[in-house]
Amino acid sequence: MMTDCKLCSLEEYLKLIEHEEITYAQPHKPAIPGHVLMIPKQHVAIIEQIPDEEFGKMMVQANKVSMALFESLQAQGTNIIIQNGISAGQKDPHVCVHVIPRREEDGLNFLWVPKTLNEEEMSTIELRIKENLTVQLKPKEVEPPKPEKVTDDYLLKQLHRIP
Repeated sequence: MMTDCKLCSLEEYLKLIEHEEITYAQPHKPAIPGHVLMIPKQHVAIIEQIPDEEFGKMMVQANKVSMALFESLQAQGTNIIIQNGISAGQKDPHVCVHVIPRREEDGLNFLWVPKTLNEEEMSTIELRIKENLTVQLKPKEVEPPKPEKVTDDYLLKQLHRIP
């Protein structure tokens, strides 16, 4: 926990529930009533620093928060958002998952104006992404388990002894 991090030292009145690895809280300025923040207790600035297994658990928990919002607030949908990096809108240097309940005509607008690319730009971007995805998605090599050190057992040797 970093003492100068706003999310590590979140005010108690904003906290909904604290679990072993995640604090569930309300933001200071929610996008809409029911907006929930999922804040890992371990201070991590960006998602790339979270081990895959832990990140997977976070997404399972985000799904559970989403279900709770459907049930408790009669949400018609949810947005699960991670602002990863300053350019993506991340304000604090601490990973945070936003789970936002949605209803038709709720006034939130996450639509953007699509960019048009020419064939060459599209092809260049496609190749760059494919190359990097191939590297990123390649299974990590797992070291084979090291054989346990066999100790000489006097009694076992006696069983195999030839008289």
